[in-house]
Amino acid sequence: MNTTTVDVLTVAEWEKTLEEQKFISERGVRRLFAKIGNVTNAFDPKRIARSVTCVDEGITSGLHLAGSGVLLSPERRSAELAAAGVTELTTHDGCGAFGIAFPNETDVNRACKRWGAVEARRLGLSHRHITAQEMDRPARSHIATAIYYDATGTFNRIAGLPKGFVVSRKSFSSGPGDLALCLKIAFGDLGFGKLFTNVSPLNIILLPHPSDRNLSLGVLEKEAQTVAVPYGRRVRIDGFKTAWFAGN
Repeated sequence: MNTTTVDVLTVAEWEKTLEEQKFISERGVRRLFAKIGNVTNAFDPKRIARSVTCVDEGITSGLHLAGSGVLLSPERRSAELAAAGVTELTTHDGCGAFGIAFPNETDVNRACKRWGAVEARRLGLSHRHITAQEMDRPARSHIATAIYYDATGTFNRIAGLPKGFVVSRKSFSSGPGDLALCLKIAFGDLGFGKLFTNVSPLNIILLPHPSDRNLSLGVLEKEAQTVAVPYGRRVRIDGFKTAWFAGN
């Protein structure tokens, strides 16, 4: 492990994940899900509540879209959120997607909150801003070791599962692009970055739709493989049929 370029606190967070990573490497993500007694709670539609939230690993409820759609054109954002039946738009502190969309903002959190309020009014939605204290990660770093590529339309991470970004592939057409952004963040300076290796890779966890062939395990696998090419064996892609886990 190279600690010369990695923050000491980040290394400490990383070491907490090693046992979990070893389990996935040796037994696979299906067995990881199977050993959690309340795993069906991870596929609870009530936790969606038609709220669009970011893909950030610190947010554990809602439909997940990078920056709640801030990277989409206004027209596409309107169409995507309407099609998903969204009634609430959320923003959050430390949003990387917002920083990409508005790179010249000096007070990013304040600007993000303001954008969310204005955009929600335009769309006829309610707005809620999520503070750093309300998120399930440190305020200034990303500690995700996984990305959940969800085509069930109901998944949200619960305790016992690795901290990870969530991409709501079923609900939004920007899934592959959002997946690419999650990889960029995880491998960047604010993520675990160089700590991901061939031995301890970042895990893309595929959650296919139980019956829709357009959202099958094979389809998700091809999309993930295409996006993950630049990272080589530092990314591990695994998935399983979700029917039993989703209580379907």
